[in-house]
Amino acid sequence: LVQLPARELAARGPHDDDVVLRKERDRKANTAGDALDGSRATGTAKLSMRSTRLCLAHPWATLAFVVLVTAGALAGLARLKSEIGYRSFLGSRHPSIRRFDRFLADYGGGLPLAAVWDCKQTELCNTVFDPAAIDMAYSVAGKMVSVAGVRSVETPATSPLLTGDVFGPELRRFVEFGELVPDHVALGRAALTDPLWKGTLVSGDGTVGAIVIDVASSDSDTSLRVFSRLRAALRPYEARGFHFAFVGGPVEFVVAGTQLRADSQRLIPLMVLLIGGCVWLVFRSLLLTAASLATVGLAVLWTMGLLGWLGWPQNSVTQVLPPLVLAVGICDVIHVLSHYVAAY
Repeated sequence: LVQLPARELAARGPHDDDVVLRKERDRKANTAGDALDGSRATGTAKLSMRSTRLCLAHPWATLAFVVLVTAGALAGLARLKSEIGYRSFLGSRHPSIRRFDRFLADYGGGLPLAAVWDCKQTELCNTVFDPAAIDMAYSVAGKMVSVAGVRSVETPATSPLLTGDVFGPELRRFVEFGELVPDHVALGRAALTDPLWKGTLVSGDGTVGAIVIDVASSDSDTSLRVFSRLRAALRPYEARGFHFAFVGGPVEFVVAGTQLRADSQRLIPLMVLLIGGCVWLVFRSLLLTAASLATVGLAVLWTMGLLGWLGWPQNSVTQVLPPLVLAVGICDVIHVLSHYVAAY
């Protein structure tokens, strides 16, 4: 009030003085809040301004820097690997992963992977003990047992079955010396009463069978290799009419990781098209649209290239980085461009 002219003070009433004081108090509070926010953002704002001035002062050097970093990002992108399973989340050096590997080594087990077929869905067999089903299981087991990373293969054709008579117990198999045993029908009836077979290798009615593979390691390369070799071994029999379903931890890792990667590869181009269309509708400029997409595209490329150089694998967590960088980056680009268009 002291700073106001005397003439203006004389023209005001007591209520006007209260209004002026309240406005002055609000102005000071707002100024203090702005100063506080400004002090918090001073470091980032100063760095942004300095880098912008430097780029504008040296455009050719800036272009050379961008080209150099982009080339390095492309090289890092070539080193980027995809991982699935427990190791992709925790890392091979995590204590839990090491304890799990020691557990598998000490007890001779593995991660179970099973290919299940149902004789009700094909005309080639009525039960899993028919010659066509036994021949298929025996052939697949022979191909999978030599695959690196496979600890054991159990099938109705190759697994031992404990039988016995008056002369004592005896271990039998449906295939002996490469041939189907003559009494395979009787062995099938015995298998359906064996608790180690029923519900594990065959169903209670004998129409569903399983090829159970113990995968020796939980690393992604082993899971991918074993699953791909199993699919290749079953492909000829699928062509003949067998239908297989796959279950187990390695199957979940492979299918989920592959599907997520495929979805990301389809989603990112669609996002680029939609974002490009929205930017063009807002600014009606092909040059600004191209500059926006190029800027965000470089951010995505540099991010993924950095992952490759750091040796960090691409998993279900890092798969969301490209869409996330694309979404956040385009918001910043639109903010900067709107100020540019308004000023110039």
